[in-house]
Amino acid sequence: MAVVIRSMEYKDLDRIREVARECWYDAYEGIIPLPAQEMYLSQAYNDEMLMRRISKHTSKVAEVDGKVVGFSDLGPIDDKRSCKMSAMYLLPDYQSQGIGKQLFDETLMEEPNAKKIRVYIEEKNTRGQKFYEKQGFEKKEKLQGEFGGYQIPMLIMEKEM
Repeated sequence: MAVVIRSMEYKDLDRIREVARECWYDAYEGIIPLPAQEMYLSQAYNDEMLMRRISKHTSKVAEVDGKVVGFSDLGPIDDKRSCKMSAMYLLPDYQSQGIGKQLFDETLMEEPNAKKIRVYIEEKNTRGQKFYEKQGFEKKEKLQGEFGGYQIPMLIMEKEM
């Protein structure tokens, strides 16, 4: 299995949407109602939003044998010394093989001046929380998020660099 981590490109947009959809359905079944998932996916993964990520953020893809199986997105927060991991997704069949860690590490290498990384994660997404905890993140705060009119309990997790 040949794993390649590279910068996200415009040619990847359709595949990114497919990966996002499959990962969201897998991760958020029973956590975020399907209509809210659909609304979010259509807004966050349209061409305009994805092109903005590519041009303004550190956006990477993980390829296995030439096929995109995951992606990450890391963007600056107001002070530029803090970053927000707004996407870190890997198809279920490729999880627990070290690919997610490799994708995460190579994404962070693109932001050497970052002092803190923040992620907002659904409180019931325990699989995601465990991944971030293994990367050195700590739970900092609980809050209520909104997805398509639904209130979803969220956590802020942070990692000091």
